[in-house]
Amino acid sequence: MIKQFKNIAILVASGRGKRLGSETPKQFILVNQKAILQHTLEKFYNSSKVDAVLCVVNPDDIELYNNYIKPHPKLLTPVHGGNSRQESVQAGLFALRDIKPEIVLIHDAVRPNISEKMIDELIADCDNGHDAVCPALPMIDSLRKSDGTTIDRTDVYSIQTPQVFDYQKITKAHIDCQLTEITDDIAIAQLAGIKPFFIQGDESNFKITLPNDIQKFQKFLDNCDSYNKTTQQYPDIRTAIGYDVHRMIEGDGVVMGGIKIPCSFKLLGHSDADVVLHAITDALLGTIANQDIGYHFNPNDMRWKNADSIKFLIHAHELVVKQQGIINFIDTTIICEYPKISPYREAIRNNIAHHLNTPLNRISVKATTTEKLGFTGRGEGIAAQAIATVIFP
Repeated sequence: MIKQFKNIAILVASGRGKRLGSETPKQFILVNQKAILQHTLEKFYNSSKVDAVLCVVNPDDIELYNNYIKPHPKLLTPVHGGNSRQESVQAGLFALRDIKPEIVLIHDAVRPNISEKMIDELIADCDNGHDAVCPALPMIDSLRKSDGTTIDRTDVYSIQTPQVFDYQKITKAHIDCQLTEITDDIAIAQLAGIKPFFIQGDESNFKITLPNDIQKFQKFLDNCDSYNKTTQQYPDIRTAIGYDVHRMIEGDGVVMGGIKIPCSFKLLGHSDADVVLHAITDALLGTIANQDIGYHFNPNDMRWKNADSIKFLIHAHELVVKQQGIINFIDTTIICEYPKISPYREAIRNNIAHHLNTPLNRISVKATTTEKLGFTGRGEGIAAQAIATVIFP
């Protein structure tokens, strides 16, 4: 029986790396006692969104592969690459035909600095309806041809990997492609009429190509080791802030911290417009540097129409717990002229504490006015601020 995986990464590890000038293929060069391919694989193993990883390896390198790459629950049996990058990627895509993943990530094995955050963001964008997603860096240097002609760098980008695709569509695009000198899969997708979606790339996600790139990667690892050794001397305590505001319209009450407060208006929003929970959710996401509430719950997505914001809070808390975070304290300030918050303060605190499985004395809810100043003072809207302090191992 074929095991089903939704998201699979293909690591293209069949190149020879001639520009590096090494007899050993660069993906198997050791840095800190690990082959570069091992460093890259670990990033995909650590992503909760990647279900499996497939390496495409030159047939001549199978012995090297078996020497350095150890079995892992996410690692599939490697396949042989072809005479070009395009043929190697096709070999990887075709090897997944029986598994039929929804999403495939195609990555250069010699980009070992890819971050787990970028991997997760690319998959999320593909999940949100983009058939081809790619990290790119805008060109900041001046560009000139050898004859002195200046090239307009507007809309010129340096393209990185992983490039993430709808599996069925990129496989068909590869089959239909008649050209042989294409160096990346976004180009093949574009030839097939698939519009790419670009996200901000990362300077540290460089491809090891030249000898000084090995030194650059070594320095990167040394800096990380130095940072980790330093931070291990101290507890990892992180504090992040969240802020939200919603407009007042005629209605029968507002929702604050999951508690309905009767009054002559309500707050306008795609969900239930709970400014308190939205601010706390953003603060919790901030402690793990994981985007914001709009990224996780797109306001244009009808699934969240009139949604109970407790769902948002629980989701953010689950992400924190996955990283072994423990909530130390949450402090929230509601900013409005009315309704009066004090009669509902303890109900709000208890509700938040209950859903976060946190002691009540770790939850603070305050309220203030702006002395009739600004949009809150004029009764046009309500705002909330939250600060979350979370302890990580």
